[in-house]
Amino acid sequence: MGLKCATSVSVLVIVLLALFAMTAPQVSGARELEDLVGASARTCSARSGQYRGICLFSVNCARTCKLERFTSGSCRFLRCVCTKTC
Repeated sequence: MGLKCATSVSVLVIVLLALFAMTAPQVSGARELEDLVGASARTCSARSGQYRGICLFSVNCARTCKLERFTSGSCRFLRCVCTKTC
């Protein structure tokens, strides 16, 4: 019985994450830069224009961001966000 309960909870979590990703507001082609002031250097970030789907693995996000001429990228709130020095 414990395995069925754990499986049900896992499925519920996955469904909730999928619903969250589908209902979250999306701006198509959003490339607006948000200025983030760091201690020594200024870093700009923008949502990836090419990454599709839910962002779960930052390594895939970073790879896509590098193709978009950013220096790096990571998953934030299930979205791929690219970063570069301004």
